[in-house]
Amino acid sequence: MYKLTDDSKYLDEAKKHIKILELFNGLQPDYHLYETAIRHWDGYWFGKHRLYGDTFPHYWSSLTGRVYQNAAEITKDTEYYKKAEASYRGVLNLFNEDGSASCAKLTPHTVNGIKAGFYDPWANDQDWGLYYMFNYID
Repeated sequence: MYKLTDDSKYLDEAKKHIKILELFNGLQPDYHLYETAIRHWDGYWFGKHRLYGDTFPHYWSSLTGRVYQNAAEITKDTEYYKKAEASYRGVLNLFNEDGSASCAKLTPHTVNGIKAGFYDPWANDQDWGLYYMFNYID
């Protein structure tokens, strides 16, 4: 809304929301989790193996990168450019060298006693991660 109106009240409110959004990311020393947002998408409702559990990276994790990109463009804060790029790159591991892909990685090692820690074999909509990467990173 700030981009449309140039009214600072919208930017002030957006900054509050961004601070909350940042709580869902981490700077973990693992490429699966570095600046990769936790997005609700559990493998039970959408995955092939119907297991409950956190899924990330997930292609929706790139939405956080888009928020950071907007924040960087508006505020000229270079840290948000870095965070946006890291967020976009965080979903690229959903793609394999042969071009196959996964929609998400079921992150826990086990879910209710069942082995997990795998990329879901279904590939659906993971191209959103590529879309954001190619359209918003120089």
